[in-house]
Amino acid sequence: MSYNQVLSEVRKAYADCQSWKNGNGLVGMEERQLQFLASQSVSPIEAKQILIISGVNQYNDFDVSELDNLDPEDRVMIARENSVCLYVHWAKKPNRNIRANEVSEAEINGIKAMRYWWD
Repeated sequence: MSYNQVLSEVRKAYADCQSWKNGNGLVGMEERQLQFLASQSVSPIEAKQILIISGVNQYNDFDVSELDNLDPEDRVMIARENSVCLYVHWAKKPNRNIRANEVSEAEINGIKAMRYWWD
């Protein structure tokens, strides 16, 4: 159930990234959420699928292929802090191969995570 819930949330937060068009331009600019944190974490594979479906394959310096660097047992909370942001709860140890504009430690719901943000 968490996959469908997170997919729905992310599609709304990144509504401006989807290819919906009308005569006045993109639909979704009014629905997007520039400050957003998913309600649940998902696996890296699920996160990649969700971001692709939501039109966030590439966004500014972010490329969805960065998720291939994560361990399948890691947990990812998809966020938006004006741009793409991911909070990763490591199953084992942090992977230093993720390229992001900002990398910092964070605590989400009482669990330590690494914050990755792309401009």
